[in-house]
Amino acid sequence: MRNNQTNNMMKHSGFCFSCWSALKFLTPPWCISCSRPFEFVEEGVDSQQLKCGHCLDQPPLHDGIRAALIYDAITSKVILKLKYAGRIAIAKLIADHMQRFMYDDCNRIGDDIWLIAVPLHWTRLWKRTYNQSALIADAMIKAYRDINNIATPEHIVDALKRVKRTPPLMGNSGKERKKLLKNAFALNPKYTQQIKGRNIILVDDVYTSGATTDACVKTLKSAGAAKVIIYCWTRVIK
Repeated sequence: MRNNQTNNMMKHSGFCFSCWSALKFLTPPWCISCSRPFEFVEEGVDSQQLKCGHCLDQPPLHDGIRAALIYDAITSKVILKLKYAGRIAIAKLIADHMQRFMYDDCNRIGDDIWLIAVPLHWTRLWKRTYNQSALIADAMIKAYRDINNIATPEHIVDALKRVKRTPPLMGNSGKERKKLLKNAFALNPKYTQQIKGRNIILVDDVYTSGATTDACVKTLKSAGAAKVIIYCWTRVIK
């Protein structure tokens, strides 16, 4: 029988006991750059300074990935309900799992951070009527401000634009995705000066190959952003 503490966790998690128990949360020890978990760490090694072989071999464009969960059948169903079934309240559930990373990042690089959601092309936004990543960013900001009683960070809704319509990326290799996403994003000209030296949290729902977020990071850094940290609810681990 579950005790009262466990019952309380289930009440506020948004999941039934069975699904909650099956979720694979990403926690240390992990790569400090991409959050890929390590199977083991030798005794005496500071796991807070370790990078995985992939990040050492190919240093990423971003300045870190904060992922709450490993992508699997459960997290996939949740995302699909948010994106395609109009279940927009799920954005708050997702944000509650993601905002736990913000306290450390805001203390480390300052509260004056912009949250920017990975944008949709206007044709897709018109069809769906909302951007799920923007809903998550809004909910993250609200949760963080409520907990810490502060007015920052800010969600800059229109900072990044998707100027190139791309076909659905599912089924394409990482290389193919990068090709499709070349020049797909642009900074809104009205933020040309404000972006310089700015620290950014880039919000997305799922991190798969990194092609989409890489294209966004490249655009933001080319415009003068200092750091771009990627926040996602779930990421694929290969």
